Amino acid sequence: MAAGSSLRPDTVLGVMALANGMVTIEKLAANAVMSGCLPECFPIVVTGMQAVLRTEFNIGGLATTTGGGAPGFIVSGRVADDLGVSGGTGCFGPGYRANSTIGRALRLAIGNLGGAHPGDMDQSTQTWPGKLAYCFTDNEERTAFEPLRG
Repeated sequence: MAAGSSLRPDTVLGVMALANGMVTIEKLAANAVMSGCLPECFPIVVTGMQAVLRTEFNIGGLATTTGGGAPGFIVSGRVADDLGVSGGTGCFGPGYRANSTIGRALRLAIGNLGGAHPGDMDQSTQTWPGKLAYCFTDNEERTAFEPLRG
């Protein structure tokens, strides 16, 4: 899985708030494997994790709120088409492996590397399926809005 990235396995992406877990390509790849992610989707997982690790994203606040917040990952442009990421009917349900596994890989890493486990640091009183996997694309063909890719 780590070979799906242009980065070395020991590359440190950052330290995740919460449990101050060190996020490396190797550790992120292990979470991607556990999610069922295909190697060609791994660069998107890496990009998503880089976004999560940005200070202004505030993963510590999002992952520990009692309100049940979860990061949503939007994959836009040709890469979404190439990987089979859906933004259409049923995109949050079964049948779209890329949606499910990219979202799940990131969510697993937030728990496993960041320590956001339900009942411990994750204090969601009412949770929802987006806390399991939350990844989709903007549906360029069916929207009047400009695509996110610009």
